[in-house]
Amino acid sequence: MNLSIKLQDLSYRKQIQELKALAGKAVRHFPIRVENILFIQHGENTTFKVTDIQKNKYLLRIHRDGYHSHKAIKEELSWLSRLAKTTNIIAPKPVKTKYDKWFAIDEIAVSGERRVITLFEWVDGRAIQKSINPTHMQKFAELIFKLHESTKNVTVKHRNYWSAQGLVGRNPFMGPMSNIVGLTSNEQDILNNARKVVYSHLAKYEKDHTHKMGLIHAD
Repeated sequence: MNLSIKLQDLSYRKQIQELKALAGKAVRHFPIRVENILFIQHGENTTFKVTDIQKNKYLLRIHRDGYHSHKAIKEELSWLSRLAKTTNIIAPKPVKTKYDKWFAIDEIAVSGERRVITLFEWVDGRAIQKSINPTHMQKFAELIFKLHESTKNVTVKHRNYWSAQGLVGRNPFMGPMSNIVGLTSNEQDILNNARKVVYSHLAKYEKDHTHKMGLIHAD
């Protein structure tokens, strides 16, 4: 372990190697016996497809450092678990650790950085962008309706980022617009003015329609 090294300082390939080694350790926290771990993606989070010796499939997620608090991650997982119990919505169901915890915490060998690791039952799917039709849109609308209905009695305490302030306030959750590189001063002024206008409208809507504010996907 070298505490002076950070994962982000390594090459992309080396980052994947270190994170796959972490995944190999992390699965031991969960009540499964692993046969294979396959890398999927390294971006906001890092994900792996895990197959156990009984051929059951799972998604293992290594969380990006410092993005969500532990309480916010628990809130997400408890909500997904609630969806599985109270609706027929097909969504990844969290798998608790051997110690009945929502997530495990383990460290990257080369740097000692500690990461949150979560595990989900695998959900098969397919992309339909090129063949989408009205039937798909109807099913999608029905799904969104069920999703919003299921959140009527859910109070979001720790993942309440996507308010007017959290989206386009002076210190938004994803970072201020001043962090955008490569803009001219004129382009930066245009964005800043647009942010102020959008914030003004969103803040007013938020104040006037509190009953319409709630749990949605940020995209």
